[in-house]
Amino acid sequence: MTQMKEWFFRFILVALGITASLFFSEIFIRIFHLAPEVALLEKGRLQLSKNSKIGYEPVPLQYDHKKTSFYDHWGPGNNIGYRDYNHSTQNPDGYYRIIILGDSIGAGLGVEHYENTFPAVLEATLRKENIQAEVINLSVPGYNTQQEVETLKDRGLVYNPDLVIIVYCLNDRYVDDGNILATLLEQQAKKSVFREFDPFYINSALFRFARYHIFKTNLSEYHQTTTTDSIPDSLQELAELSLAHQFSTFITVVPKFKNLDNYGHGTEHQWIQQVASKKKMHLFDLLNSMQNCSSDGTPIAGDVYHPNELGHQCIGTALAHHIGSNFLKPQPLSNRSLR
Repeated sequence: MTQMKEWFFRFILVALGITASLFFSEIFIRIFHLAPEVALLEKGRLQLSKNSKIGYEPVPLQYDHKKTSFYDHWGPGNNIGYRDYNHSTQNPDGYYRIIILGDSIGAGLGVEHYENTFPAVLEATLRKENIQAEVINLSVPGYNTQQEVETLKDRGLVYNPDLVIIVYCLNDRYVDDGNILATLLEQQAKKSVFREFDPFYINSALFRFARYHIFKTNLSEYHQTTTTDSIPDSLQELAELSLAHQFSTFITVVPKFKNLDNYGHGTEHQWIQQVASKKKMHLFDLLNSMQNCSSDGTPIAGDVYHPNELGHQCIGTALAHHIGSNFLKPQPLSNRSLR
């Protein structure tokens, strides 16, 4: 009996030791931000792309559930999977076609209705100003500049655009896709570690650290997608595409939505401005527009990267005015020439 008590006591000590170790490991990993953020994907919303420089791409999916996962959105995508309405590859009415290339900002993460996202606001605002515009949104959550330019080549050029806008987010210099690509590769290989427990444990920094740093997926096949600082080369390719296919293009920079009145990320804005200047590309920085938008203290963002409906309204309106002033001269619809 005494021996049983001794073993029981040892078991309790070991259990407490393991629990304490896990607890302090969780705290340590959280404090030093060692665990990646992870996207929970609605089954079927995204798929691996045959283009290794894109990595993954959307597919058409009807999704009417009230609750969405991070990096997901309400409602269906269009006939090719993007958060937009359907567009014909033909343009018989001579619309001025604008393609939006972006990430979760362009896709309107956190905005319930697509008509409240800035691509839709941009289109509506231009039409109110007598510009017969059609905005085609090819934004995908987690994309970087390389993936966006490759998407233009694979899926955008067929629309014969007049203007292409790169929506530059300040996290585009590094891979920040919420491990979407890794998750899709695991699903394909059917060797996902702890996959069935993800929804329960995903809030644990320790779990995410173990899964994506210890039991990580081999991304070698898609190494080109995960290359950092590919922005200069990607913008050079975009500039060459612009000349070859005769469309205008510019970069619009979306600031971080934190302390806009006492903004502390000017160096990051200067970097992309310098790159754009070297590539002789037009750049429109939204920082001043966003500062004016939030001047009365009304929240314009859901988090540091993602604008809310008011923020999207401000972005769409600012882009419309910028395009009208720099790329178009508003005129009656009847006077618009066909392409």
